Amino acid sequence: MQIGLFHQMWATPNIEDREFFAQTIADVQLAETLGFESCSFGEHHFRRMSM
Repeated sequence: MQIGLFHQMWATPNIEDREFFAQTIADVQLAETLGFESCSFGEHHFRRMSM
């Protein structure tokens, strides 16, 4: 069985872009360490997710 990571790329208003991307990169690195076969990313345009 092959397992992959699908990251929606939703950043909440209380996080800076730099930190959000750093966390996303950390997620991908962890997935690679754990042996995940792939990483895919959702696409969002023009606005942040509000929570």
